[in-house]
Amino acid sequence: MRFFLLLFITFLYSDEFYYEFGKKVFLKPALNKMSRGVIKSDVRYYKTENGKIVGIGRKILVKFKDKADIKSFFSKYKIKNYKKLYGNVFIIVLDNKQDIFKFSQELYCDEDTIYAIPNKIKKYQKR
Repeated sequence: MRFFLLLFITFLYSDEFYYEFGKKVFLKPALNKMSRGVIKSDVRYYKTENGKIVGIGRKILVKFKDKADIKSFFSKYKIKNYKKLYGNVFIIVLDNKQDIFKFSQELYCDEDTIYAIPNKIKKYQKR
């Protein structure tokens, strides 16, 4: 019974997932809720398995292993729009044609990366 439930949930969420801390985080489209102060048309909102709402934009955070040839990596994946944040951590900006989930999964599985996760939009709250 659990197997069929797991299979149904996996089918329900299909390819909309990313890896975080070595585990898959499945997402389901949520209503487009714009948080106050954050107005971006390229942000889509999703609900995680535990009910949290997260906004996903067009950026992926990537951390490379120390031995990685970063220029070769960017060339291999035809990445042109990126920015170094610190150390071996970069932010990659995708164009609208690229599927952020499939691309982050592909980058995550590359031997040169430690992680590749979509940059999540957090809801800002006043103190």
